Amino acid sequence: MTPGASAFHFLHQLPPGCGIHFCGVGGSAMNGMAILLAGEGFRVTGTDPGLAVDVEERLAAAGVCTSRLQDGSFIPPDASLVVATAAVPREHPELRVAESRGIPVVKYAGMLGVLMNSFTGVAVAGTHGKTTTTGLLVSALREAKKNPGFVVGGYVPQFGAGAARGGTDVFVAEACEYDRSFLNLHPCIAIVTNVEADHLDIYENLEAIIDAFIAFSAGIREGGALVYCADDAGATRVARAFKGRAISFGLSDGADYRAVHLSTDASGNRFDVAVGGAVIASLDLRIPGVHNVRNALAAFAAGHLLGCDPEALAAGLSCFCGVARRFDVLGEASGVTVMDDYGHHPTEIRALLAGVKERFPGRRVVAVFQPHQISRTRLLFREFAAAFDDADEVLLPDIYAARDVADDIKVTSERLAAEMAKSGTSAHYTGSLDHTADVALSMLREGDVFVTIGAGNICEVGRTVWNRLR
Repeated sequence: MTPGASAFHFLHQLPPGCGIHFCGVGGSAMNGMAILLAGEGFRVTGTDPGLAVDVEERLAAAGVCTSRLQDGSFIPPDASLVVATAAVPREHPELRVAESRGIPVVKYAGMLGVLMNSFTGVAVAGTHGKTTTTGLLVSALREAKKNPGFVVGGYVPQFGAGAARGGTDVFVAEACEYDRSFLNLHPCIAIVTNVEADHLDIYENLEAIIDAFIAFSAGIREGGALVYCADDAGATRVARAFKGRAISFGLSDGADYRAVHLSTDASGNRFDVAVGGAVIASLDLRIPGVHNVRNALAAFAAGHLLGCDPEALAAGLSCFCGVARRFDVLGEASGVTVMDDYGHHPTEIRALLAGVKERFPGRRVVAVFQPHQISRTRLLFREFAAAFDDADEVLLPDIYAARDVADDIKVTSERLAAEMAKSGTSAHYTGSLDHTADVALSMLREGDVFVTIGAGNICEVGRTVWNRLR
């Protein structure tokens, strides 16, 4: 069955304790929702060929049975619904089995839309910063006694989860633009952090992406609000097309929620939040980078629109320690600081490395970047090549070919390393992850900062290097 209205209708009719199967449960949002539904009493199973061990352990602890085999045999005999990630094609074996057995199929975004429509929903959208902004907002709302339900597209160590049911009528979730998934959501408040060219395997160009964000904002419920970044040209274009109430945030003059008296150092960012020229709160943000100042402003603005006390919001934002795989410091060994980050777009990489330099001034930065998707690497090739100015050494293992077709081989990590070298970046192609770890260990010296970057399985290199240095 193709995901559609009939599947959504069926979702409302699910009996307590019925079986729900997740196809592609390895993704952060998918496993977060799987854990959430398991906590609601549903019998949840899931499959993913690339399931990470730590994710598998979290799912098992929540009572979710998993498998890396995806031939359809792991779908329970009594399953009442299959939830599929947006990246799963219609001809996928599990979807074929579901169709043959008459089991309704719904995409993750459709399921999220049904859940959000039952609450005062806040959807966090944008090309970059969605996960961190969502985590910041949840932390702020918890401190303000809102205790929201949430689905974060990553694991938040201080929450002990990436999703939870909550205890009020507020529900916060990421709104992903891939495959136009966020058009399933109709929140009361929508945040747009920024809009840039990405997912160009789905969208023809930046104009098509902006049009999708405009359509997303048009789905905000009547009487709701759009919270957008005044510093970002794409987000501002979306706001100009929005027919309802638009609230801006940023560092720009005229932003409705503006960061003033900003100071940054190795420990983070300190600034005041001004509304209409008057300071209403002060923040001591632990997570570094000016981009995170904007993310915190977005969360503050949304929380304030929900009626929360400014000081409580500021306290919740100030105590937020970050999301796993976002500026994630694993620790220090043999005088080397080891870090990991999910960044997979040139803008994210530039912001990350600028933050590393800010937090660790004067130290040599050795970066390992695993490009995510051949198509993204090809379409943003020049931008990736120019994104590593703040790294002293760059190692490039093979591309993580998620969602790519086998004959899409027009670009390689080796070619990207050569392009970087043309502009003076010290870049080295390293092939396999095992070889990459060996090269890194031979190169690292006391005082270095070693950071792995990418949305694939590059974190394995960081863990290997960390363990061998200790």
